[in-house]
Amino acid sequence: MRTGRSACAGRPRRGPAPREGAPVAWLGVAAAAVAHRLFTARPTRVRATTAGTSSLAEPLAAALIGVLLPHEHLTAPAGAGCAPVLAGTVITCLPPLPRRRAPSPEDLGPSTGRA
Repeated sequence: MRTGRSACAGRPRRGPAPREGAPVAWLGVAAAAVAHRLFTARPTRVRATTAGTSSLAEPLAAALIGVLLPHEHLTAPAGAGCAPVLAGTVITCLPPLPRRRAPSPEDLGPSTGRA
C-alpha cells in the first residue's frame, strides 16, 4: 500500500514515481502538443469547431487517463464539471441540422389583394 511517504527516513516523497513518468510525459508533451497544434493550425486546414473542441477535450482526456493509468480518483465536483464539457464537445461534433428555407410567396397561397 502506498502512503506517499518514503520507506526510508519517513520523509514525504518528492516528484512522481518512475512508473508515473510515462503518463505525465504523454499528457505534458503529446496530448498538449496535439491540441495546441490543432488549435493554432491555419483555419483553411482545421475548422474553428474542431480546434475549439480539441482544446476542450484535452482536460477530459487528462482526467480519463489519470483515472485509467495511475488510478487516481475523480472527485464528485470534478466529475460534475466534466459532464457539461463532455456534452458540449459531443454537441459540437454532431453534424449540423438541415436549415429550413423561408417560405416563398407562392408557398403562402394566392393573395386576396386586400390590405
